[in-house]
Amino acid sequence: MELNEWIRNIKEIGNVRFVPVDNDVAIQSLNLPGEFYADPADRIITALARHRSVPLVTADPKFRAYQHVNTVW
Repeated sequence: MELNEWIRNIKEIGNVRFVPVDNDVAIQSLNLPGEFYADPADRIITALARHRSVPLVTADPKFRAYQHVNTVW
C-alpha cells in the first residue's frame, strides 16, 4: 500500500492519533534502560511508548522481549 493511502486509512481509525517525536523522546531513545538492540527507528518507537506511558502494540519478538516497555498483541 502506498504511504499516503496508509496514513489516510490510519487516520480514519478511532482512538488513533499521530504524535510528534520531540527532543526528549530522541534523547530517551539513546538512553533506554537495559539491553536493547541498535536499530534507531525501533529505539525511537520504544522511547515514545515509554515517554507517553502507553503499551506498544506489536508482534515483533524483539520488542516483546524488552522488559522495559509494555507490549500487547
